[in-house]
Amino acid sequence: MIERPASPVPTLVTSAAARLSYGQALALVVAAGAFLRVAFMARQPIGLDEDFTAVTVHQPVDRMIDIVSRDSGPPLFYFLERGVVALADLLGLASFGGPGGPVALRLVPVLAGIALIPLLAALARRVAGDAAGVWAAVFAALAPATVLLSGFARMYGLAATLTVGATLVLWRALEKPDRSHWALYVTVAALAVWSDYFSAVALAGIFVAALWLRPSRRIAAVAFAATALSVATIAPWLIVAQAQFEH
Repeated sequence: MIERPASPVPTLVTSAAARLSYGQALALVVAAGAFLRVAFMARQPIGLDEDFTAVTVHQPVDRMIDIVSRDSGPPLFYFLERGVVALADLLGLASFGGPGGPVALRLVPVLAGIALIPLLAALARRVAGDAAGVWAAVFAALAPATVLLSGFARMYGLAATLTVGATLVLWRALEKPDRSHWALYVTVAALAVWSDYFSAVALAGIFVAALWLRPSRRIAAVAFAATALSVATIAPWLIVAQAQFEH
């Protein structure tokens, strides 16, 4: 049987990575991921659920809250979007990138998508070392699904980034359980839940996975309480958004 020569691509990648430190390799990958996301921000017209986002964030604040409370999600993403769109209007950039102002409308998910790259790399690095961190960054930066999600003006990319961030903070809190780490974990995890209800499910899974680190019973109890508290912060919004339960 004739053996085919091995592809030179993995060798080239490994050789290049060997000449760079972890920080340098990560910076290079993040830059590539940022370039892709910025390049695609205005290439597609606003469509699908993005239309809902565009219409909603251009309403007066009280009207926006009323609309969101009757939809199917929490309000954090819309408040961030409204802030960016209002700033773009103030600077005369409301239509930058084409009809509907896709650049302003997609800036929040693009920034979240860029932030996801080093966060996912940090998580993978903790699990399996520098090489795993770099390859996780490459996946997050270049995978078509993550690139497209970063250019989609909905809350999913923001929620994903915050959930990964909460995972990292929880891991650190388990290693060094002081008040500042627990407070940061509750804050980031709560922001994830206020971005997308399904983040609460992810946080529950993350807590269970964290038990693999074998924390003491006391620390595990604190982690459970912190996770529960972060999820419970959404309760006031659920009172305002009772109409969502009618869907």
